[in-house]
Amino acid sequence: MLYLGQPDTVEATGTAATVCDLYSSRYVALVDNSRGNIGLPLVDRAAALVASDGRKGLIFHSGGCLPDAAMEADRLGIAAIMFDARRGGIEPRNQLAFPICRSCVLP
Repeated sequence: MLYLGQPDTVEATGTAATVCDLYSSRYVALVDNSRGNIGLPLVDRAAALVASDGRKGLIFHSGGCLPDAAMEADRLGIAAIMFDARRGGIEPRNQLAFPICRSCVLP
């Protein structure tokens, strides 16, 4: 999230880590490094987090995103972003993520 212009990004610890992985003044994020694609359960989890928190939601995932999950994430206001930890890149996985990824400044 630092590369998305959020210098106040914090890795969640303690009780906050049970609900999210990263947060800043603007975003709350879930990070999923498991194999496969983003599915509806992860989108639903992010939506519940955003509904209770009020900040914008992000999902960072190392793979793709199933079409129904991408559409649901768009509908719920959640940006789905693929990250490549080895190369340091990100790619949008739904429509909401495109402008966010365009604003990214990688080192």
